[in-house]
Amino acid sequence: MLVDLVEASGLYINKSLYGGCYLTWSDYGIPESEWAYYLRNYLLRHLLEFHFTSKTASDDEVDLVLDRIMLTEQQRANTLSYLNSHTEIPLKHPFCIPRIKHLTIADSKYVGGLQITHMLADLVNSSADNKVSGEQLELMNKFFRIKEFIGHKKSD
Repeated sequence: MLVDLVEASGLYINKSLYGGCYLTWSDYGIPESEWAYYLRNYLLRHLLEFHFTSKTASDDEVDLVLDRIMLTEQQRANTLSYLNSHTEIPLKHPFCIPRIKHLTIADSKYVGGLQITHMLADLVNSSADNKVSGEQLELMNKFFRIKEFIGHKKSD
């Protein structure tokens, strides 16, 4: 059954409602020129936590494949360390995601599985814009969960 085989999750932000860091502020002394990279990592981590909340706990490692993002080798290594809860800023507890064994950057133009992911990303965009058709909604309800991420407000 497809529902048991495929499970997908999407996360989006509404910039006017988003209260998290790296869009308009950062408490961590990170240069504003690097905020986009840190925001991507922050949202990716929250997407993975959202996705894995529906799964039973597992000690299995996972491979993560990202579509067409530009990362230096140092940024790729930093992203992998961050997602595996190895951070310079001490964490209260590790992130609620499986250990990521490999982080691969590919291009959906050349990788068939990522072409499907690209279509799912289009559904996330439609959902964020409240432009989901009945057929799309039916499909999403079977195996695809989408959530708006608000983040947390800056401490005053």
